[in-house]
Amino acid sequence: MLLELFPALITALAVDFFIYITGVAVLKSLSFGYLKYQIFALNEYKAAKKLHKRAWYIPYLTGILFYIALVSVIVWFLQA
Repeated sequence: MLLELFPALITALAVDFFIYITGVAVLKSLSFGYLKYQIFALNEYKAAKKLHKRAWYIPYLTGILFYIALVSVIVWFLQA
């Protein structure tokens, strides 16, 4: 039973980290480098998330909003 959860946990961590990296990239590109969010390595990202540091919070939400907007635009164009 525990072995069934292991691939799901690895996938969730990978998607979580990918959303964070996307958020950092979007913030850096939209602010033309003015915002200085650090791109963490995977082990630093997990440590910052465990400590509830705000360094990962804003880029993570930006990444989620980016993918929501991307899916919305794709659906909107496919509907037309």
